[in-house]
Amino acid sequence: MKMKRMLAFIISVAMIIGMAPAFVLADESEGESRETEAAVTTEPEDKETPKKEKEPENPKDSEPEKTKETEPSEPEETEPAETKESEPSEPAESEPAETKETEPAETEPSEPKESEPSEQTEPSEPADPETTEPEGESEEEVPGQSESVSGKKAFPFNYSYSGNLSKTIKYNFDTTTKTMTISGTGAMPYTDNKVDRPWHDYKEDIEHVVIEKGVTTVGNLAFFECSNVETVSLPDGLKAIEDRAFGDCGKLQSVTFPKTVTRLGEGAFENCYSLKSVDVPAIEEISSFLFYGCSSLETATFAEGPKDISGWAFNYCVSLKSFNIPKTVKYIAWGAFSCCDSLEEITIPGTVEDIWYGSFALCPSLKKVVIEEGVKTIGHGAFEDSTNIESVSIPGSAGTIPMALFENCTKLTNVTIGHGITTIGSGAFYNCTSLKRIDLPASVMTLEGGVFADCTNLEKVTISKELHDKYPLNDPKGENFDNCPTLTESGFELLNLAENPMTLKGKKAKVKYKSIKKKNKILKFSKVVTFKKKGVGKLSFKKTYGNKKIKINTANGNVTVQKKLKRGTYKVKVKVLALGTDTVKPTGWKTVTFRIRVK
Repeated sequence: MKMKRMLAFIISVAMIIGMAPAFVLADESEGESRETEAAVTTEPEDKETPKKEKEPENPKDSEPEKTKETEPSEPEETEPAETKESEPSEPAESEPAETKETEPAETEPSEPKESEPSEQTEPSEPADPETTEPEGESEEEVPGQSESVSGKKAFPFNYSYSGNLSKTIKYNFDTTTKTMTISGTGAMPYTDNKVDRPWHDYKEDIEHVVIEKGVTTVGNLAFFECSNVETVSLPDGLKAIEDRAFGDCGKLQSVTFPKTVTRLGEGAFENCYSLKSVDVPAIEEISSFLFYGCSSLETATFAEGPKDISGWAFNYCVSLKSFNIPKTVKYIAWGAFSCCDSLEEITIPGTVEDIWYGSFALCPSLKKVVIEEGVKTIGHGAFEDSTNIESVSIPGSAGTIPMALFENCTKLTNVTIGHGITTIGSGAFYNCTSLKRIDLPASVMTLEGGVFADCTNLEKVTISKELHDKYPLNDPKGENFDNCPTLTESGFELLNLAENPMTLKGKKAKVKYKSIKKKNKILKFSKVVTFKKKGVGKLSFKKTYGNKKIKINTANGNVTVQKKLKRGTYKVKVKVLALGTDTVKPTGWKTVTFRIRVK
């Protein structure tokens, strides 16, 4: 048996060797055609072309394998690499292997080679997926399919777009009614960027906004630059509208706030230039830029509650004619009402402590300003360039009229300065060309320079003798009356004031350490200082020396010894001023020294 098998093997090898010349001739005759076919089939894959060129050089190594793979290679060829290996075997399939004739090998294999390129070129087209697949995706569109969160295509007509903003807040946009509805419970989520909103790409399609009950906060930038929003519905229970939530909603004409709202964020309604009136409940503060640029806003009513009117809150509200400042307000910040072209009158209640610089500047229609007694600080240039102001009243509680306060108020004719003002800043009434008379109270002790410069129609000045002697008409140092051509020495009316004697003596007060171990201790001024002669008029106090844990109340002189002040004796220096009256001159600042012993 072994001999028979051996003999059969030798015969088969001999047959293969005998057939080899025919394959070689066939390969040589069709060399050029196979090279062109290889170029066509291997264009998509450059890495396999060198292998294709090497195969004809070693036909003996490759052809025996091709004869074995001819039958399985015919049913399906999926990869270009496999078709390249099977190409030489196809002539062998069309030609009987027993004939060994050279003519069929030369002629017949060429015919299938001509037909094969058509079969091979078809799969070669999708061989590059990077170029063909994206084109297929861009062509496929599903009508009515919802867009992604950042989708840029217009929505199909009558399509309602909805989704989740958070686990508890949903949104729904109905293109039929152009209504965006926010529903759920809790607050809308915070966003760092306006483009993160799901409706950013179709924000201009929104005309109505409905916030349903259960939502407690309208998120920042929620509807910023939704320029076609006309109406906004807010529910009871809403607590806050965050920063720029409805900013730049240019067509919004009105909004009704529920009483539950306590916060309106920075710029929440800025540049809503169609908004005509607002009625705001008790909120914590009137935020910066809240109604900035609302050029159609005529009335703005606020309930008692806000503590601050922040910077630029009503800047460029050019139609705002009046504003009632809530009595809860303590601070009016910079530029809060600047450039309010139609504002005619303003009364600042005595509950306001500070009016910051430029807060009512550039209000050309403003005619009357009343600052009530109690206001402590007025910022420089607060009414600067409000050229039509005719009448102002400044309380003595302010202490100082700051620099440039009424600069360029060319229509100003009536000025009332309360007793208690001690200093008038430089240029405070500069270029008030209609001002003819000014009455300075006896409490005024300092003019900082150029106070009435360029008041070209100023004729009469009521002034204390001490102040007149200190700042004469032609004083080259201060030039407080520089370029006042109608003012002469006879125009000064000197106040006939009585003296205001005041003598003080310091004491030594004792404080037990146990009493300040957990809380502060307050001592009345009379416990540390004795008035031998008490001055006439309102008293003012200021500390000039002493431990930082010992404080002096500037209004009543009371001493606060703060908790945990160490044991020992502490020296304190305080200046005291009696402001006098209209008939009694001020005392000037007088210094007194007292001691506090902690044991």
